[in-house]
Amino acid sequence: MCQLTFVDLGTINLNRLAISSMGVLNSRVLHMDGVGVFQFHKKIDETSIFKTHLAPVNITNWGNCIQGVISSRDPVFMHVRNATNNGNTNKKIVTTEKSHPFQAKKFVLAHNGTLDMRELSDEEAYKDEELIDSELFVRELSKAYKGIEFKVALVKAMKKFYGKFAFIIFEKKSKEYYIVRGKEKLLHKVNIYEELKEKDEDGEPKRKHIGVIINTEKGDLALGIQTFMQNARWIYNRRLVSGDIELLEEETIFKYDKKELINVGKIEEESKWTGTNTVNKHNHDHSNQGTVVERPVQRTLLKSKEAEKDFSFLLGEELEIYTAEIGFTYRELDQLCYELFEKTLLETQETELDILIHQVLPILADQVSETKLKIWRLTTLASGDWPDKIYQENPEFDYPYMLNPIQVIKELAKKYGVEEKEWPSIVGI
Repeated sequence: MCQLTFVDLGTINLNRLAISSMGVLNSRVLHMDGVGVFQFHKKIDETSIFKTHLAPVNITNWGNCIQGVISSRDPVFMHVRNATNNGNTNKKIVTTEKSHPFQAKKFVLAHNGTLDMRELSDEEAYKDEELIDSELFVRELSKAYKGIEFKVALVKAMKKFYGKFAFIIFEKKSKEYYIVRGKEKLLHKVNIYEELKEKDEDGEPKRKHIGVIINTEKGDLALGIQTFMQNARWIYNRRLVSGDIELLEEETIFKYDKKELINVGKIEEESKWTGTNTVNKHNHDHSNQGTVVERPVQRTLLKSKEAEKDFSFLLGEELEIYTAEIGFTYRELDQLCYELFEKTLLETQETELDILIHQVLPILADQVSETKLKIWRLTTLASGDWPDKIYQENPEFDYPYMLNPIQVIKELAKKYGVEEKEWPSIVGI
């Protein structure tokens, strides 16, 4: 999964500061395969793009890099990449060229998700080119965007694909930004305000709305805006506060206008496929191009406690220890692998397993407290012992559970009937 970020805070310095903070936070765990930053400068009618195969967290002069791009008060968007395997080679293509955003004649687009073309005949047209899925969509959107509204072209192009998506797009003719969310890939928005010297009738500082920040992951957004606002106070003496983080409506096309998102239409995401095609670009090796293979209808996750028992002996000791330490069932671990690599644990390659054990799980373990773990376990028991059910019923609740503040976990526990008086009595969980 990649991370999309959109920032419009009304000044060059605040835009730079927010993008700098979000870039580092969004790339600190898995998104290490490149970054791209885009800004359209309205006064001079020019665009700037910075792209590299490196992650912001590994770029020692990251701040200097974005200064050359962000040189006006206009909105900025960024993409931090976690590359998936290319269908022809079953390997990641990590190059500056493959970093987002992609610039077409009529638009600039950044994409989070995975897409596959529905029809064999459509995909065959690109078989001699080493294109990733996002580039295929850019090609098809360019074909569709002729003599019709851009939002209509988006829907038309998406009908040629199935899979998961969220987009940030700059349309060149109208000079407008489109924020697009499918179903599975999330986008979160927060309003940023500045406290004024004047007081309201209750004696509290008045607030002025200065802009918005949009980001894929809610947890990274929450941490990013805190870091950004602290730095704004220290560096520029700006007293900023944030509103509540909101999840954008699914399968919706938004147009960005004057610091507001305007719903301009719906766009359908279809993640399941029952037909056939030549390439599954992300999960399987199809070096023998031309062989028709059946699409998996859905991901294969552990569906019973009996399956978990049969599964446990395949885990190495190190992975077993971490699983116990963070309070994950094998179903949750399987789900984590799918979220990270779009494959189940048993399908992971050695390099991916190494990332899981030595990079991801230690970070998650640092976020676990005894209180969090005990309340979470009691909540899963109250829900029928299916953690994935909790995530499905509560889209605002971050996955995995330990990334949520303890107060959020407590509120969730109450929702499932766990009374506060029960919390201290939980032992041995």
